[in-house]
Formats: sequence, structure tokens, C-alpha cells
Amino acid sequence: MIRNIFITLLLCVFSAIDSFAGPEAEFKKVLISWNVLENGSVEMNYCKELNLHTHNSFNNLYGETFIVYDPLYQSVKVNKSYTVQADGNVIQTPQNAFNEVLPRDAADAPAYNHLKELVITHTGLETGATIYLDYTVTSKPGYLPALDFDLSLEELSPVCEARVTVTVPSGMHVNETLFGNPSRKFQKEQNKDIYLYVFKNIPARPGETLMPAYSTGARVVINTYGKGTDPFDYIRAQFKGAESCPELGTLASSFNSEQEVMDYVNKKLGNSRLSIQQTGYRMRSPREIYRSAYGTQAEKMLLAYVLLRSSGHDPQIYPQYPSQLTWPGTGLASLMGISLTPPSDEIATVIDQAETIHLTAKEAEKVLFELPVPNKGIAAWRLGTLNSVRKNPVELPAIISERYEYTVTWDGEVCPEVKEMQKIISNRAGKLEISFSKKANEIKIIRFLSLPEKNISPDAYADFRTLLNTWNSPQYRSIIVLKRK
Repeated sequence: MIRNIFITLLLCVFSAIDSFAGPEAEFKKVLISWNVLENGSVEMNYCKELNLHTHNSFNNLYGETFIVYDPLYQSVKVNKSYTVQADGNVIQTPQNAFNEVLPRDAADAPAYNHLKELVITHTGLETGATIYLDYTVTSKPGYLPALDFDLSLEELSPVCEARVTVTVPSGMHVNETLFGNPSRKFQKEQNKDIYLYVFKNIPARPGETLMPAYSTGARVVINTYGKGTDPFDYIRAQFKGAESCPELGTLASSFNSEQEVMDYVNKKLGNSRLSIQQTGYRMRSPREIYRSAYGTQAEKMLLAYVLLRSSGHDPQIYPQYPSQLTWPGTGLASLMGISLTPPSDEIATVIDQAETIHLTAKEAEKVLFELPVPNKGIAAWRLGTLNSVRKNPVELPAIISERYEYTVTWDGEVCPEVKEMQKIISNRAGKLEISFSKKANEIKIIRFLSLPEKNISPDAYADFRTLLNTWNSPQYRSIIVLKRK
């Protein structure tokens, strides 16, 4: 009897394992279309049919849909939104499940607080249910200089079929770059040219961190700029036409070198996380950027450009595009950033910083004092906990060389305790050196990390993980601070 119960329990366990062996969810269909109308407005229609397999798929992954748009130039219409449960019961999305909020990326940018994010909370979700959603975003004429999109069709779950349709007025020039070998069909219909791209059985996008920034899986890159046109001219014209003002002239005169200008815009101005795509490829005036003390990446480069020009330099503007695309001719939707230095495959982050820290009784209250971590370099990557194994290569945002030298002093009320040590690791991923030394009246801490290769193979991932875990370990960036008896 007991044996039979045990066997039954085992069968239940294996059955449960089998039921979760597949993907969390599956996109049965993804249909996306762009339609350029005669008046210059653009309609983008998105339609998905998503089958849910696990509780996690609707509790954490697909329970909501987010649509970011600019209400000054765009409108959103939800055509259909409902859920078909496993037994066939249809649950229409109620009106209170549609809510507009401020996009997260715009929260730290008051000038862009007019942006909206429509949050659709899907209802009636359960394992075996299917979400159906169909919505249209219409952009007014002039919002964008051309039809321009860079669309990856890879999702965290497999996609059975994806269709991308582009409809433009007859004869309009279309630049197209395709990845993932879709079938392609072209046809003329009345006064329209119609392009259709069909993908079948797109595998799930790997869920690992630090994946290559630009995936060449299933992807469609389209723009309608004319033949021989450089789309980046639209951005370049905003830089060339940007005007200085007396207060910027005064600021520019205080700098002694180009590096001081770049240090100012990078360190003194706050960072807005909005991309240039999210701001409609528009930038505020240099004066507005300066007075607000923050900017998007493009805006900070614009201010640097004007300051350099005001101080007698001749800065040049360079677009940063994925290496897999050909420029000029690549649209603005593929733009990854703007630089005042020529593009390089090996972007380097070099940090060499010295800091003096004075400990008081306030620090002794917490006992453990952690060294300040600047929000730059590796800390800005926000990696979190690294998986123990890796199937795909790691692509770092930049090669790294970080060195911090801390001199710690204290007053008579506290007694810091450290163990003198020197930790050195040199492996296939890079090099790390951490040292603690104590004299009568000060503690000297040196932290150094070098990651000289931007791409790290799965074979070298364990070495990379060792370096990062050691670098981030509290053991190697903390001091015990006690009150003196």
C-alpha cells in the first residue's frame, strides 16, 4: 500500500515536471503593419494571439501590455482586447483595465512629462488561456521625417508566425534590411505598394543578461528616406542650427580643454533615460538643457557640441549604429547614440578616482561601513546576481578599466577595524586587484578591475563571474567601525 502511494506520488511529480518542460507561453500569431497615408500620417497596427502555459507567464511576463506614445502627435485606439479561457469562455477586457500613466523613462525628465503610457491589464488569465489584442497607433503628418522602424520579432517565448506588412504610396522608395530569412512578397494594389515579410517558428529570445545589444534573429529594418539621402542629416541639422546664448558663452569660457567640457556634461548634468526615438528624434535647445541641469544622451551631446563650438573648437557629429547595418542609409530607428568622436567597435570606460573618507560616530552606529559605489562603470550596468552557467556569449557595453583609491581617516570617537590583505585574480576575462592597508591614522584601500575584452565566450564566463562576484562582495568593500571605549 505504502509502495503504491510512493509510486503514485512519483508519477505526480514527473507529470508536474513534464507540464512545465516547455516554454512559459507561445505567440500563435503576431501581426504588425505600417500604412503610410497620402496625407503623410502613419498608422501602425499591432495584433497578437498569445497562449499562456504557466502561472508565471501571466503573473510576471504577459499579464499587462504597455504602449508608449506622444499625445501631441499620436493617438491610440484599442480595437480588440479579450481573453479566451481554456474552456472557451470569452472575457472582454473591462474599461477599468485601460489606464494611462507616465512612462517610467520620463519620470526624471519634466520636459517630457507629456508622454503617455497606456497600460492594458489583461483579465481572465489562467493556464491554457489565450490573450487576443489588437490596437492602432496613428502618427500625425510631420511627427517623423519618414516611415522608419527597426523591429525585432524575437520574444521571451516562441513565436509560431509573425507577419510584417508595409504599405506605402506607389513609387515611394523603401530601404529594407532583413535578418532571419523571412519570406518576402511584393505587390501593387491601386496606388499602393505593399511589402509582406513572414517569419515562421521564431525561437524564444535567450533570457540571459548582457546579450548582444543588437540581435540578428528575426528582424525587419525599414525606412522610406529617398535614394542617396542620409537620414542622420535630420539630427545633424538640429546640431548645426543650435544657437548659443550669453550664459553658455560664459560657461564655455571657463573650460580649458575639450575634456573639461565632456566631463561637465557627463558629470554635472543629470541623465534622462529617454532614447532619441522616444523623444521623436527631437532635442531641446542648449539653453533649456543647461537650465534644467539634465538631458537625454542626445541632448547632452548637443550641449557639449555648442559649448565646444563657443570655445573655439570644431566638433564633429557621429552616429552610433549597430555594426550589422550599413551607413549611410540606415534609418534613425536603429540609432544607438550620438558621439563627438569617431565610432569605434571598442568603446572604453576608464575610471581613475581618488577619494578621502572621514569616519565619525554616525558610521559606528551601523557598525559596517560600505565604501561609496559611484553610479558609473560596472555599477551603472546594474547586473545583479549572475547565473552560475551561461549558454550564450556575454557582450559588455564597454571594455572596462576601473581604479579607486580610498584614504580613510577617523576622529577619536571611533575605531575602524580592517584586516590587511591583498587579493589578486588574473584570468581569461580580466584582472582584479584589491588591497587593504592600515597605518596609525589612516586606512588605504585600492580597488582595480580590468575587463579588456568586450565579448566573453561561454567558456570564459566562469572567470568573468569570479571577477564580478569578488568585485561586488561586501567582504572586499566594507570596513567595520566601532565606537571607541
